[in-house]
Amino acid sequence: MERKHYVRVSEDVYVDQWGPPPPDWARLLTTAIGVFMLAVMLNVGYCTFMHYIISGYRASCQSNLKQLGLALMQYEQDYDEHFPPVAGANHATSQQAYGWADALSPYLEFQSTYHCPAIGYSLTAPPTSRNCTDYWYNRHLSGMAIKQINIPTVTIVSGDGNDGTDQTDARYSLSALPPDWLTDESKPSFRHQGSANYLFADGHVSSYRPRDIRDVEATFEVPKWHVKREH
Repeated sequence: MERKHYVRVSEDVYVDQWGPPPPDWARLLTTAIGVFMLAVMLNVGYCTFMHYIISGYRASCQSNLKQLGLALMQYEQDYDEHFPPVAGANHATSQQAYGWADALSPYLEFQSTYHCPAIGYSLTAPPTSRNCTDYWYNRHLSGMAIKQINIPTVTIVSGDGNDGTDQTDARYSLSALPPDWLTDESKPSFRHQGSANYLFADGHVSSYRPRDIRDVEATFEVPKWHVKREH
């Protein structure tokens, strides 16, 4: 007899203070409730963890684009206040860049800056190879003078790209968001919780949903890519 279960009421009389053991169904119900509560707690913990991971990807991606913006400003100072051309030499050389991305490379501390962490790898590829960069360049800006841009705060320079089908070498550029990027949630324009990160001509970086990006009719002097002013 386990004495801790009983209370002595006389010399040879004891009363079970815990009562009779619960029936099997009660024990099973208690176990099931415990397992359910544990599953709920694990799911909440996992969702919270993934939220921080995804938010971290967005922040790291924005940091990459800001570094590209700083590199762009340094390039412009060295090249008479002009944006880099989309394409340069036929082959990457130490004297001339193959494309806009390797033209900015001397101004970057890490070449991994060209890669969005949400894609899951940080491959450093040669300028002529695919996966050189995950970020596209606004080809309307190719070789353009800074003074030709009317509204730098809404003119897009670069943004989330590389959907696995693009030729993402150092010349990776777009003139507008591809039509399927406006609706297909598997595309880079939805990469960060339904939005993408964009670098603007004044150096700031913001996140926008695809519906907030529009293609404005352009003259030779004004690039096409702008965001909606009301956003």
